[in-house]
Amino acid sequence: AIETTIAPNFLPPLHTTDCDTTLTEIKGRDHTTQLPEGHYTYVYFANDSHSNYAQCTFDVIIQDVNEIVWKDCPGPSDPRLTAPTDEKLLQYAIMNWTVPTPMKRGQPLGSDVVEIHHPDLEPLMAFPLGITEVLYTLTDKRIGRYAGVKPPPVCQFFVTVDDLEKPKYVGFSEVETCEDEDIGVALHETCGGFHITPTKDPNNFRVNVATQVEPVLNNCCNNRVCKPYKDSLISICQ
Repeated sequence: AIETTIAPNFLPPLHTTDCDTTLTEIKGRDHTTQLPEGHYTYVYFANDSHSNYAQCTFDVIIQDVNEIVWKDCPGPSDPRLTAPTDEKLLQYAIMNWTVPTPMKRGQPLGSDVVEIHHPDLEPLMAFPLGITEVLYTLTDKRIGRYAGVKPPPVCQFFVTVDDLEKPKYVGFSEVETCEDEDIGVALHETCGGFHITPTKDPNNFRVNVATQVEPVLNNCCNNRVCKPYKDSLISICQ
């Protein structure tokens, strides 16, 4: 099992009165109740025989010393993180990796327990020329923040796209137009999927400090068809 339980082991709230008193917790819990990791609010009521009452409210946070780790987080030497630019996508290359999974005690944590946060960058997208950071973080859904004892684990890696070849002048290209003045894009132009637009680091042009991911919705020229390219998340006119 992923979850274990523990009793919070606090002392019950004290109350003083000369009358007979009943102390109750609104959810029926007490200091001996076994609880899994999470954030719990205790509300105690003390009622006496003359309808007087007092209330005590406090929070209990159960933290698991078994830390979460990321499975399949690519390391710096992972060959999948470096590629040359694609011959048809020009300044882009299709990158792929295994989506990392948060684990605890050797078992994956489900979406009911944690929420994974990451940019809109996905495997099989066409990544721009340069170095792009991919960062996965997580939040404990039951608490609204990470509840571990140590700092929250992250999965961080960098995707590098290098020039396939140095640019060279080969003459002027012919401009391809669409039939009947239709608006569209030409052969090998992107027509579907998602496009990553980078913002460059002014001090290092190879580093993409921010990225914006937008869907691509273009028509193809001259009866060409928009088809997925190399089983990726980008489509080109073919």
